[in-house]
Amino acid sequence: MKTLRLFIAARPKPCKTSGSNEGGESHEEAHLTQSPARPPRGRVVRREGTLRLRIPRITRPGLRRPPAGGRLPPLTPGTLIAPTVFLTAGHCTAGLTGPVYVTFDPTLGRASWTLIPGTPRTDPGFGHDRSDPRDLGVVLLDHAPVGIAPAQLASADTAPSLSGGTVTNVGYGYYERQTGGGQPRFLYDGVRRTSTSTVKSVTPSLIRTGSGVCYGDSGGPRFAGQILVAVTSSGDAACAGMSTGYRIDTPAARGFLARFIALP
Repeated sequence: MKTLRLFIAARPKPCKTSGSNEGGESHEEAHLTQSPARPPRGRVVRREGTLRLRIPRITRPGLRRPPAGGRLPPLTPGTLIAPTVFLTAGHCTAGLTGPVYVTFDPTLGRASWTLIPGTPRTDPGFGHDRSDPRDLGVVLLDHAPVGIAPAQLASADTAPSLSGGTVTNVGYGYYERQTGGGQPRFLYDGVRRTSTSTVKSVTPSLIRTGSGVCYGDSGGPRFAGQILVAVTSSGDAACAGMSTGYRIDTPAARGFLARFIALP
């Protein structure tokens, strides 16, 4: 599995997710770049990566220019699902017009990045139905990354069989550290991590799991074995309780993805 990172110029804040991250690397997840400045508010060398934003002119309130030196703030993780298609969460791509950039580097914050430009697309149904959030977005890359194999997607109606089992999460988000019995702190170092979560239940559009993700992990993959079954969508404020992944095996999700790739 390989992780991508996305940097998006039109988004000022990192995507928010909750749960707790555990150390390790994943193979098929990617991460959109996010700003490590504030936690709570919300790479795999093969298929995962990170997205970065390019902000040429800022005209909308709250957006910021990149720091000196042209660095791009990280936004969110994601997964390469076809040679030039990068999958992430819809709430991370919503409102973006591009250009955005993806990197497959395993650690953010390096002096140099290998960036691939792309165009974001969000599921047109995102945010219109509370029973089905349609929380999917993609970045259409200008060219395929070298040596990166796309993740294998779940076939239709796979997720219901996962209840009681586990999924592997991948992301570049915050992690929780507690010392001496004090209050936990949310830290960020831009390192790709993996964790394992138990699937508590499966709804028509979501998988609900225990802890395993945290702020900035939204958009990252949820794997059942080597199969991508969901995209991290939300979690609790403490990064220690319930979190959700938006299923990619439903008719609505497959209808959106079929516009860009051939489905299993």
